[in-house]
Amino acid sequence: MEQKQEELVNHLDRLFQIENFYDGILVTDQNGMIVYYKRKYRDTINAKKQDIIGRSVLEVFPVTEKSSTIMEVLRTGIPIVDCQEEIVLANGQRTPCIFSTIPVKSGSRTLGAIEVFNASCNNPFRDVIHIPVKGSDILRNIHTIDSIISQSFVMSRLKERIRIVGPSDLAVLIYGETGTGKDLVSQAIHAHSGRKHGKFISLNCAAIPGTLLESMLFGTVKGSYTGANDQLGLFEAANEGTLFLDEINKMDMASQSKILKAIEEQKIRRVGGIEEIPVNVRIIAALNQDPEVCVSNQTLRQDLYYRLNVLQLRIPPLRERKEDIETLTAHFIRQCNKERNKHILGISREARDFFLDYPWPGNVRELKNSIEGAFLMAEGPEIGVSDFDWIKNVDTALHWNRSVSWDKDSSLKTQVKEYERSIVQAAVNNSGTLQEAADRLGISKQSLNYKIKDLKIQRPAR
Repeated sequence: MEQKQEELVNHLDRLFQIENFYDGILVTDQNGMIVYYKRKYRDTINAKKQDIIGRSVLEVFPVTEKSSTIMEVLRTGIPIVDCQEEIVLANGQRTPCIFSTIPVKSGSRTLGAIEVFNASCNNPFRDVIHIPVKGSDILRNIHTIDSIISQSFVMSRLKERIRIVGPSDLAVLIYGETGTGKDLVSQAIHAHSGRKHGKFISLNCAAIPGTLLESMLFGTVKGSYTGANDQLGLFEAANEGTLFLDEINKMDMASQSKILKAIEEQKIRRVGGIEEIPVNVRIIAALNQDPEVCVSNQTLRQDLYYRLNVLQLRIPPLRERKEDIETLTAHFIRQCNKERNKHILGISREARDFFLDYPWPGNVRELKNSIEGAFLMAEGPEIGVSDFDWIKNVDTALHWNRSVSWDKDSSLKTQVKEYERSIVQAAVNNSGTLQEAADRLGISKQSLNYKIKDLKIQRPAR
């Protein structure tokens, strides 16, 4: 028995060469008994390896049958991704940790579960799907209006609109550029609704191949295709709650048609099935382009647009609310100080002036990523321009200065687009890969590919 256990551990060690991406990995059997545990940092959790293997997750961790993400996945067979909770480190410090738990299946049987976690924001799944745990603990994982950090008038108006639309069960369409916080706003709507005790499920439509999208949304019946089993879809999983469909314009037209039918009839049919299943789900959808442009470009069905556009919220880009930049910067610095046990007081005047001049094409996400990256470099009590490597690259390529030339013969929209084009071009020119350029801009690779096409960016020969 011990030899088999050792062989299993050795096999899992070889399998989880991806460990560097995570702070810890946990594997359980179908009963929640821990068969494998590995962590990168010894203080990630206040327990020794020999005290964990062979014990139930309910004994080792301060969770119940109802609140445990692992037990939830073992019961339902549905993955839980990007679930944030606090853990206690060996030194007693509490820190936020992001968990992703995936079932291990053989046919229709769930044999166990794999949970990976990070005591940071670095989660490769977080932009794809978010399914928090059920029950009384659910609101711990959902952002509220108070989570929207701002002091600008336009954001105050947005928060007020969230308070108004939240209690309604009507569909909501959110429009905002990449990185403006569409997921945050959608969670705030859910948290201020009558469905706040139900599930909030988030799906990034751009991250799921079209061939998988329908079965993921509507579920499957056994035998509908090779290897298919009876499986809940996200509509059923979100019953009595909220389903957030991000970048819905990246969904193929056939799937959009089925989404429209499900919204109108409040019924779904699993792939390969004949039974119509009633669902009670509030839909929140989001676009990172102007909705009317999406309809014109035929990336969004006109009838679906009309059905979703009952209530519309526009999130202004960061360049339109520069009074929020210092507030957000201070907030992210406080977060990083807490997470990394440092004592950075703020940013230098030179860095502040640059931040206020820079157009932030990646918006709040780019600002947050910039602060987090600079934290690794900063040695003194404040973060300076020299701690932001990307600033030097942009500055060299674009010859930054305080004044922006004005072309009286061009519209503001045209000149802003040209300004954005120069920023994106500089990032592409000074990066080895598109992923690196996207990281510098604080946007996804899919969004960068769209901007390259839309702004007619020239890719340098490598």
